[in-house]
Formats: sequence, structure tokens, C-alpha cells
Amino acid sequence: MPLVIVATHGERLAEAFLESAAMIGGESENVKAITFVPGEGPDDLVKKYQALIQEKKPDSVLFLVDLFGGSPYNAAIRLADG
Repeated sequence: MPLVIVATHGERLAEAFLESAAMIGGESENVKAITFVPGEGPDDLVKKYQALIQEKKPDSVLFLVDLFGGSPYNAAIRLADG
């Protein structure tokens, strides 16, 4: 089953996106929020992504990020390339 990871800068944006999506289309077990907060670096995001992927064991992953070229995007690309 595919996994969708919504990753954003800040503590609330990704969760707010998921809350809004749930109001429209219902809850989904395979859509998860990852946040990138001050004090964290790209390696922290990679670890968060890897932990979620290992927990869910999806057959594919779709990353939805808030900014092309930002840290959530760059961390996702590191996993996609690797």
C-alpha cells in the first residue's frame, strides 16, 4: 500500500493540511505529517522519513512538500535517489 508523507517547515502546517483533507475526504492511515522545526537539520528529516517508512513498510512513497528546494524536499530527494 502506498504511503503519502506531507512534510513542511514549522510545527503546524503539515498537520493542518491533513486535518483539512480529512474534513473533505475522511481519515487515511497511509497519509502522515512530518514537520521540520528550528534546530533540526536535513539529516533529522531523513531520519524521520526513514523511521516512518520502516514502520509502515509501504510499496511506494509519495512526498508532498511545501517548498521546492527546501529542506523537506532535499531530504526526500536523498531518499528517492538512494
